[in-house]
Amino acid sequence: MRTVERAGNGIDAWRPPIFLFGAVEIPPGRSTRTAADGGANKDPDAALELTNDPCLVTGPQGVSQIDHKSFAKMMANAPYSIDHFELDDVKVHMVADDVAIVAYKLKESLTVDGKPLELEAANSSTWIRSEGRWLCAMHSEAITGDRFGRDRKAAA
Repeated sequence: MRTVERAGNGIDAWRPPIFLFGAVEIPPGRSTRTAADGGANKDPDAALELTNDPCLVTGPQGVSQIDHKSFAKMMANAPYSIDHFELDDVKVHMVADDVAIVAYKLKESLTVDGKPLELEAANSSTWIRSEGRWLCAMHSEAITGDRFGRDRKAAA
């Protein structure tokens, strides 16, 4: 299991970085401090260095195609902060030399609207290498639980 406390850590050189909303892991040789600041401290410029323009995103809120301008605005105005996260069961499939699919389980400790929240999810990202840089072209998030949603509480 890989644990990250508000900072990025390098992963194996042949693997692309792992992208999470508000948190990134940086491959060896990149500026860890800059990227960690981008994720944990909502620095859009650092996160945008790892994001394709546009990037497709799927999750509990639906499907989006997010360009760099929209992504930077979304990060700057996010009502949450990521305090801690753990990655587990990381799987990487190299589709081609410049295309990789990364899937992993995630546990996050967040502060959302000023209140603590614990979250477990299964995420995947498709990464492309362009001009020597890995960029996230597609990211998907699925909150774990019953596949039919029977474990969810109805909104009040």
